[in-house]
Amino acid sequence: ADPGSGGVDLMSFADEEAGDARPMTAPGHGGFTEPFAMEGWVQAGDYAWTRDPDAPAPPKREKRTVAVPPSMKAHVLARRAGEVDEPDLWPDTHWRAAWVTATDPTTHRCLRATWANFNVKIAHNFPDAPHLAADAYGVDSDVGMDVSIAEEAVLKAQMAHAASGLSAIADATAVEVLANPNSRTAKRYVFRGVVNDRVDELLAKLRPLSAPNRVVVFHSVVAFANATHRILGDGMCTSAVTIANSSMAVISRTGAYDDLLEKLAKDFALPFTGPNVETGGTGQVQLPSQVQEAGTEMAGARMLRERVLRDGKVLDSGILKVSSFINHQVDVNLIEACGEELAVRLERTMPNKILTVEATGLIPAIFVGRNLQVPVVFARKKRPLTISDAFTVSYRSATKGTMAELIVSEEYLQANDRVLIIDDFLAGGSTAEALFKLIKMANAKVVGMGVLIEKVSDSGRAFLSGYEVPVESLVKVSGLDEGRVDVLDEPPFVVPVSPGDAAAAAAAAGSW
Repeated sequence: ADPGSGGVDLMSFADEEAGDARPMTAPGHGGFTEPFAMEGWVQAGDYAWTRDPDAPAPPKREKRTVAVPPSMKAHVLARRAGEVDEPDLWPDTHWRAAWVTATDPTTHRCLRATWANFNVKIAHNFPDAPHLAADAYGVDSDVGMDVSIAEEAVLKAQMAHAASGLSAIADATAVEVLANPNSRTAKRYVFRGVVNDRVDELLAKLRPLSAPNRVVVFHSVVAFANATHRILGDGMCTSAVTIANSSMAVISRTGAYDDLLEKLAKDFALPFTGPNVETGGTGQVQLPSQVQEAGTEMAGARMLRERVLRDGKVLDSGILKVSSFINHQVDVNLIEACGEELAVRLERTMPNKILTVEATGLIPAIFVGRNLQVPVVFARKKRPLTISDAFTVSYRSATKGTMAELIVSEEYLQANDRVLIIDDFLAGGSTAEALFKLIKMANAKVVGMGVLIEKVSDSGRAFLSGYEVPVESLVKVSGLDEGRVDVLDEPPFVVPVSPGDAAAAAAAAGSW
């Protein structure tokens, strides 16, 4: 159960590469994948399994002895002695379920806050769950792991489930240094266990011996396990060895946890319940799509399209002027309808916070926030005296043609936030990218973006495509030639029958 036990000393093998140098060549590798199957279970979707009652008994396999960590042993003894209280659940409390985790204390605190938004209580954590695989080193075809990271995550979750009797979540991460294009051999490294200074020491030793384009892969799997389900979340991050470091494991782990969150929320129909009950929220929130009558067409996009065609003015600089109804004089009824529609379209992103820019983005953001029942934070363009510690980013303003700053107090963007960006326009994407950067500075998660008007010709959507988040726009302006406003004619957005159908409804309405 000790990290690296029974494995190899990767640091000693790194010395071998100093004598294997050869002229640099382009790498020709593919990402590594791990086949994963479980006897006695039937696959119920991508990375999801359920018990197969008709499956024959699996053949006996060699037993693997793993020392029970002290926290699990103490919890089992306390349960047997009747010293562990069963969690109070619905209808006696607002909690719909109680789970446990087997991860580090920092991740456990983030998971408590995140899952409280779904009325799921993280009742206990086992921070000393064992690492079940050792470091490996060798030629590509020879690096075989007796336990893959998917299997390790499942086994740790199974142990936590067995100890607590509750559904459990656990994770596992591998760091793989792919073969060096500047070496005669095809040797690679696979590091398992706690990703810490040991990884940085290895990378520091390999860096001078490696081609600049040698690839380091951080791969994480998070497993959910109980008596009837096994569900996996997957996350990956790649980097050149010249800049790779152990902190990049946070990216793959965050991706895996976000992937699992989306799968569990969908598979178990867990509604997003709004303000975090761990920090003072009060409970059940009605989703915007549940307020509207299913199957009806929403009016926001249609009303805005008609108003843009009627009252929008084209300036000589190719700028669309909408100050008579959006960003100087505001048509409140129009923006309210737009906010309602954006909220329904984007409720599937499950945000707990909205970020926008003062001052024109604040108007639609407030209506979206009211419908999603989450707070709205706006980035300031000048630092007031009341803000001391803040996230700051510079960007080029498309309308002014000059450099500008956006500032958000560190008090209002936090590491476990799921942030939805709302603005009035999407053109070249420079303002949106600045907001993305502010969110990343806070180690928060961008879950989506919604805008009133998108200038298709400015390619802002393509510019932001690398962030891989849903982008919703109510009106797409296709051209501003000869003083005429041209907009794309799109089908209306229809309120989905259930919140889970919102993504399909958005796709049918022409969004991405």
